[in-house]
Amino acid sequence: MRVAEIFDMSHLYKKELPKLKLFFYQLDRLIAMKLPQLHQHFKDEQINSGIFASAWFITQFTNSLQIQDKKFKKNSSKDVAGGSAGSS
Repeated sequence: MRVAEIFDMSHLYKKELPKLKLFFYQLDRLIAMKLPQLHQHFKDEQINSGIFASAWFITQFTNSLQIQDKKFKKNSSKDVAGGSAGSS
């Protein structure tokens, strides 16, 4: 199964970015639960996860697309090679 499908990342960049905003909220909550002092520091400095995590989420999304593209190309070349060998 593709990473983008597992994490439903295809909806990440739809109009108004609802999935991306959800990921930021979830990350903020995880930081609050697991690293309360860091969460408080971010809060004091008015830093939310969107400031530092947006590039990370974009990277994860594009990397998953690149991996899938490589797998698709690899499988397509096998199909073409297999089809050519079978017809000879």
